[in-house]
Amino acid sequence: MPSDSGVQIIAGGDTLQGNEKIAQLLTQLMQTGQAEQAANIRQLCGYVDSLEKQYAAVMSELQGIKEQLSEATAQKRPLRVQVSDAVQTAETALKQARDQLPTLKEDLAIWAETTANDLRRVGISVLDNTVAFLNIQQILENIRDALESALQSVRSAIHQVETMGQELREAGNHLANAGRAAAGREIQPKDVTQEGRFQAVVLAPLRGTDRMLTGMTRTTQAAVRNVRRLERMAEENRGRRERSSVRQRLEQKKEIVSQAPPSSPPPGRRKSEVVL
Repeated sequence: MPSDSGVQIIAGGDTLQGNEKIAQLLTQLMQTGQAEQAANIRQLCGYVDSLEKQYAAVMSELQGIKEQLSEATAQKRPLRVQVSDAVQTAETALKQARDQLPTLKEDLAIWAETTANDLRRVGISVLDNTVAFLNIQQILENIRDALESALQSVRSAIHQVETMGQELREAGNHLANAGRAAAGREIQPKDVTQEGRFQAVVLAPLRGTDRMLTGMTRTTQAAVRNVRRLERMAEENRGRRERSSVRQRLEQKKEIVSQAPPSSPPPGRRKSEVVL
């Protein structure tokens, strides 16, 4: 439900958007006028939650592909072996990415709690050190790289299925026409671009997996940009506060100088000498 500060707190589950520590930080940021930082953090949490949901869907799709391959006939065995290897490679990469999510979520929750406490104790200057001290960006980049590896494996499998299917259809059409020619019958052209039943059954989930992995990769890259934006905002805030601090010190020094009494000439010197 929405809080008094306008921050929507999503209850339930172990999502980052529903995490109490994250919600408390967002509320404090809104109350201290840091709406832009709050929006970036909320968006980052949304990206991570989205990735977690999509993992289950893409793993289920890969499992379905493996089941379809297990039903392949002996004639399709070379294709089954190649695609199975590619699917296994994609699964391994996906698991590597998924295994990093708990650490990422825990780090973000700890950071949120620490930052919220420091905001109450120190004030908004604590945001100058927003997420730079965490390994959040590196974890996200590792996840992105693993997803890209999985995507490459899936696309390799798609290419193998499409190529082998095309070759099998062309070979089958050639043999059929050779038989017609030997029997003195007219050669009939055949569309070899149309996918066969087995090929279509395997390609549909592979292409679906390609779309999901592409979306997950983009989501992760957006999360990386989000962290970079938070760090850039922290650097800008640091610069503004440092410049402000320098100005304040200069102004204080000017004020001290202006309030100081005029210095009198040293004893024993004539007034004319002072003027000169």
